[in-house]
Amino acid sequence: MARPFARGSLSTLCFLPIVLALTLAGCGSPKSETGPPPQDLVMIVKHKHIIYCKYCRERKVKSWITAAQKTITVAQQTEYPNRTKADWQQVIRDDTGPFENVEYSGRCDSRLCRKASRIAEQHDGLWEPEMCYYIAQRKVCIGMTPDQARAAWGRPEDINRDVGPWGVHEQWVYGYCYLYFENGVMTSYQN
Repeated sequence: MARPFARGSLSTLCFLPIVLALTLAGCGSPKSETGPPPQDLVMIVKHKHIIYCKYCRERKVKSWITAAQKTITVAQQTEYPNRTKADWQQVIRDDTGPFENVEYSGRCDSRLCRKASRIAEQHDGLWEPEMCYYIAQRKVCIGMTPDQARAAWGRPEDINRDVGPWGVHEQWVYGYCYLYFENGVMTSYQN
């Protein structure tokens, strides 16, 4: 009958150096030195697309999420051996652009946006959507042309024109409000 080894017995201490020597030499260890074969890194990148109203720029018209599969080959990984998986994920994010794609190309159903859309259609889409939205609100802003200001506020009571080598300066009078144009673009206003 075999006797079990007791802790601290002389026979246990005799076998301990042999086990340590085999472990340090690599014999009997379950891990191999070559490791698993290298693999391509495959990652799924998600992008969120949001379309806002191009007139008011406030209301969300539509949104969706797309996913794309990106692969980093073994050759790319061996070319940059110091990069970790997190580093490669950052490289993929940088290559694929922002996570959130925002566009101002839709139109919401508000009354002002429908009116701004009609104004843009009347002028064959040549006026910027923001200007059409201001006109729909009956507001003026710096950068408007005289036609846009006239569409927003109507005909002025009086136009004072100053012509010189610097160009044409106009002051449009609307009661106690004044619009100033330089070479066909509104540069300031006074009320």
